Amino acid sequence: MRGELKSCRQCGRRLEFEGEICPTCGGPERRPVAQALALWLPIALIVLPVLLCCGLYPFALLTGSDSQRTVDLEAKVFKTSESLSVFNRNEFGWSEVQIFVNGQYRAKIPFVPAGESRTADLNAFTDAHGNGFRPSQQAVADLRIRADTPNGPGTVSLSF
Repeated sequence: MRGELKSCRQCGRRLEFEGEICPTCGGPERRPVAQALALWLPIALIVLPVLLCCGLYPFALLTGSDSQRTVDLEAKVFKTSESLSVFNRNEFGWSEVQIFVNGQYRAKIPFVPAGESRTADLNAFTDAHGNGFRPSQQAVADLRIRADTPNGPGTVSLSF
C-alpha cells in the first residue's frame, strides 16, 4: 500500500518505499524470501525423505541422463580351442545375448535360459568390419557378455 511506513530490516530506518531494496542503505527487503522459505522448507523435508526411501532420488533430472541400472550377470564360461560355452547362473533367462571376445569380436546367441548353457563357435565371432576371429592364431584373453534380462540390461566381464 502506497504511503505506508516500513522499517528496513538492514538499517532499521522507517521509510516509505515499495520495492525490495531500501533506498537509504540498499539493504534487501527479506520478507518475500522468508515467506518462500517458510512454504518450501516443510515440503522439501517431507518429499525428499520419501524419494530417498523409495529409491527415486532424481539424479537423472540433475544430470539430464535417463540411464538405466545394469544387472550383474552371473556366468561361468568354458573355453576350448574352438568354442566358448556360457552357463547362465542367474535365476532368470538372458535374451539378445552378445558375447565380445578381446574387446572387438562379437557373436550373438538369441536366448540362454536360467541354469543352462549355450555354445558359440569361435569361428562365428566377427569384428565391426566382418573379419573373423581366428582361434588357431589368436587367444581369448578377455570376454564380456551383454544381455537383456527381465530386470533390464545386464553385463559381466571375465579375463582368462
